[in-house]
Amino acid sequence: MGQTQNIAILTVDIRDPGKKEVEDLLCEIIVKDATLVEHKVVGLPPVSQVITSTASTFRLQAPFLNPDEMISIQLLLALGSDAFSPPEISVRGKGITGKKVSSEDSQQRDIFLPLFAAAAFSLVPAGLYWGTRRWLPQLFFTKRHLDDQREVFAYIYGINGLYEEAAITRTASKELSYWSESDFLVERCLRSGNQDLIKQGIKALEQLLNYASIQDTSCLIIHFNIARLAAAIYDLEKAKENIALARKGTHQVIERRIQFDETLSEIALRTPQPE
Repeated sequence: MGQTQNIAILTVDIRDPGKKEVEDLLCEIIVKDATLVEHKVVGLPPVSQVITSTASTFRLQAPFLNPDEMISIQLLLALGSDAFSPPEISVRGKGITGKKVSSEDSQQRDIFLPLFAAAAFSLVPAGLYWGTRRWLPQLFFTKRHLDDQREVFAYIYGINGLYEEAAITRTASKELSYWSESDFLVERCLRSGNQDLIKQGIKALEQLLNYASIQDTSCLIIHFNIARLAAAIYDLEKAKENIALARKGTHQVIERRIQFDETLSEIALRTPQPE
């Protein structure tokens, strides 16, 4: 995806608020004026789902959905234009059809699809959702990549020639966080003593900040780690710049990290404290 590519992340949440499980669950999503790039399903074990997809369609099958259980389908879409055409979505199970929830939040772009079990249909008049909970999924646009952080960081590693690190990260058995992976990268670069590798590490972390959707507190730690690498190759201007950015949040964790690092403590003394 180039820098000018418009990206949308579509989340469709499916919930069964009834007292009876839904059998033979099937969800089909057809997107328009967009290309399906990646997909992720949360709430179902991989062995109990069958997924088929093309550039414009996504199809999920599951043998059942338990009462009060929720599935979240997340689709990363590359848009053909700034406009986004609402997708066609159908959800059904054995003997029932999914119902669309109308929005009660003006900030929601669209609201989709809780499932109502057959027992619920027999108990309430059509259009009256008594005794149920509404799950309001999100449809939003982003210019930064929001996905499994292992995959995003592995991509950044790869484009910077850090192929070994990319392989390790992509195959990690547990989910990682951007800040902790940046700690790992810094330790690996500093341990090598290789200035070229340290420069690659700086570039990778800077690109990560520009590319990925990252929580503010994690960004502070990543700036701190860029400062560590910059100080190791005596790039004091970059170190001072990133120390200042790390301290913008006036976060005690950052201040403790600076205290623990003798080199950065000296640099911080020569760097104006952010207001």
